[in-house]
Amino acid sequence: ESDIPTTAKPMPNDSQGGAGPYYIDENTTQVDSWSSQCVIYVKGKVDMSNKTFSLNAGAKVYLTEKSTLKLGSYAADGLNIAFYIAEDATLEVPGLLKIQTYPVYNHGTINVGSYEITSSSILYNKGKLETSNTGSVIVNSNNDRIVHDGTISCADVVVRAGAVQNNYEWTVEGTTK
Repeated sequence: ESDIPTTAKPMPNDSQGGAGPYYIDENTTQVDSWSSQCVIYVKGKVDMSNKTFSLNAGAKVYLTEKSTLKLGSYAADGLNIAFYIAEDATLEVPGLLKIQTYPVYNHGTINVGSYEITSSSILYNKGKLETSNTGSVIVNSNNDRIVHDGTISCADVVVRAGAVQNNYEWTVEGTTK
């Protein structure tokens, strides 16, 4: 919580938010902002898996230490936002987490069904990325990059274009293409 600026206000539950900064917590019932400058901090355990999670392209979400953000599969398919995941923080998606255009800086844990980047996205992984036992890590576009200095566990790796720089431990149970 010390990572949350004192200027951050609770995310409005009854209307669209602007640029913020905002924080979301267990009392948040929706995340909805029209602003590409929106900044959100995650405080505690936040389950948005059956709630509105809609952010405009360019928004930034910071998972602070010891926080957890759980998103539903529908909300996480094609996100055009940046994620900053602190140590001891967790981002969870039961299905596909697909990030477009923006970076993900992970020092914590990402637990997903599958993880995909496209449209010039970057994953800097110093933490842990785990997919389901049948899940894949997919790199789609020419300018997509994964720079990996942590641990990744997945069933398959598919690099259609782009590049992967593996500097540490990556466990693949199935195929690498």
